[in-house]
Amino acid sequence: MSHKWGYNVAQQVRFKNSANVAFIGLQPYADAGGQSVFRASLTTFQNGTTSNHHTCHPMRNSPGIECSIMINGNYNHTYELKIEKAYETTWRGLVKDSVNDDLYLIGLWTLPPTTGNITNGNNGYIDYMPWSDAQTSPDCSTLPIAEVTMYDPFSYTEGVSGGRIDRVLEYGTCAGAMNFKNKTVDGGYDFTIGFLP
Repeated sequence: MSHKWGYNVAQQVRFKNSANVAFIGLQPYADAGGQSVFRASLTTFQNGTTSNHHTCHPMRNSPGIECSIMINGNYNHTYELKIEKAYETTWRGLVKDSVNDDLYLIGLWTLPPTTGNITNGNNGYIDYMPWSDAQTSPDCSTLPIAEVTMYDPFSYTEGVSGGRIDRVLEYGTCAGAMNFKNKTVDGGYDFTIGFLP
């Protein structure tokens, strides 16, 4: 994967009694000071969400809150993206480097009081962000190459288990034309997409 802004590797999350989705994701950025840099983000599009955390702000063009931080990282490491309940309907997002155990708080937001816990059956995805809001169809043959390994979701909550990736598919304008390949690895899948280095 190129060491520059473009791709977003994320997990979609839904909450009971909430009409809108939330996401937690990791995006590569340009290297700085000889180190790899990632942006970690925690986003909800649910109207009525609040936050006074310093990393969080209202969404510009839609309801909801986005929290984000920049971290130094390593493309050879595995990162855990975690959403956990802080209290009542307040949730925090964390990213953990599974190699050296560095743990970073992305931010916290509070959903409306009628919101329940996280539901089952959500989507993980790899998105090329420069094309997300394109007004015209992109040239799919110019999609940069990316390789990402995504593992089955899991929970530390007692009694919650059995997370798995049920199916793998392409979506969007370039579905079927993005040089998409995947293979199973222990506990997940390795994905490659794109053409240009």
